[in-house]
Amino acid sequence: MKVSLIMPAHNEEKTIMNTLNSILNQTKIPEEIIIVEDNSTDKTFKILKQYQKKNKKIKIIQVKNKNISKNRNMAIKESKGNIMVCVDAGCILDKNYIKKIIVPFNNKNINFVGAISKLNTKTLFDKCFASFVVKEKASKNYLPKGHAMAFTKGAWKEVGGFPENLALGAEDTYFGRKMSEMGNKPVIVKDAIVYWETRSNLKTIFRQFKSYGYWDGRAFSFSKLPKNSKLNMFVSVIFPITILHSGYKGIKLFLKFKSLKAFFYGIGIDLVKIYGYFFGLIRGRLK
Repeated sequence: MKVSLIMPAHNEEKTIMNTLNSILNQTKIPEEIIIVEDNSTDKTFKILKQYQKKNKKIKIIQVKNKNISKNRNMAIKESKGNIMVCVDAGCILDKNYIKKIIVPFNNKNINFVGAISKLNTKTLFDKCFASFVVKEKASKNYLPKGHAMAFTKGAWKEVGGFPENLALGAEDTYFGRKMSEMGNKPVIVKDAIVYWETRSNLKTIFRQFKSYGYWDGRAFSFSKLPKNSKLNMFVSVIFPITILHSGYKGIKLFLKFKSLKAFFYGIGIDLVKIYGYFFGLIRGRLK
């Protein structure tokens, strides 16, 4: 197996070094590392060039797409490997990540593999947010995230690549569904771990889930939305249920962390998560 790691990057000067170090310190180094740098206005490109001088496996492609799907597809087209490992700038890979995520491909019938995402948690707020977005167990219908998946180049071609009409979100869910529909159900490697940075406050969480909702709205009709998204819609339109739901989340976090702050964090995070997604979804469907 020849492994190509692909990664889009935009304005990641604060995190890109940690990401690259975690890639270059893997127990299994990919044969090539292809980074699509998309019109960064900070020092991202300069840092990438510094790393490229030290490691010939790093290939940098500069674009002005502002489109994560196009950037991923471009990196894959330029790759020479038959196994694609997708990560995002800003993530940190466990040192055995690549070694473990490619194991299922020893079975020639496996074309799609997912890893487990976890948050870097430093504060109580981070830990509370992680309780909302990190699942302890992958569900039966779990689809890998764009920063934590691997697949064969052949399967990518069969599904037509990542959907380029979805510029900044939902492209991984759409891609995962297409893969599954074509018989490539993902194999989840539970001990392949990738860490990503959490959102630091309620405002950024609201924006994050508004973006999720918007791109889900662009990608799917209401009937084809993920089950959790449908539940979010139901809860958001009936305000008394919203209050009960958020209060329940607050109590769960209070009991988990034994902190009154956790109770209020739980209520706040749940409300901005629900309504951020709701407003984004409506906007996406109406556009």
